[in-house]
Amino acid sequence: MFEATILTEPVGKERPRAAIREGKAIIYTPNRTIEAEMRIRTAINKTRVFYPSGIPLHMELDFYVRRPKSVKRAYPTKGADIDNEIKLVLDSCQHFLFDNDSQVVSLRAAKHYADEGLPRIEIQVREIGG
Repeated sequence: MFEATILTEPVGKERPRAAIREGKAIIYTPNRTIEAEMRIRTAINKTRVFYPSGIPLHMELDFYVRRPKSVKRAYPTKGADIDNEIKLVLDSCQHFLFDNDSQVVSLRAAKHYADEGLPRIEIQVREIGG
């Protein structure tokens, strides 16, 4: 089983951007996405856990975000979409925690306010049937 807590503000995977540089069209990944992926990969590399191709996995993701001072609602319904936060984690884990994100056949994800503690992403991965 793999478990990690990444102390970072959860962000969603941003779409690639296009720009013209020196008369040529280039496509690039926004820095915020690159930095978030690197923080997740650094945490994964410390564990030395890797699930090879063909092993079905269950993943649990909990995203803890800062509660705005003026917000009283129970759940964080503003900010990044949870599907983009999930995509960022899956893409970050590919080739570092598991061979391909298609191995994740079961997934539970939730967003919470980080009322106690810091903003963070908590990741759990386990083999199914193993």
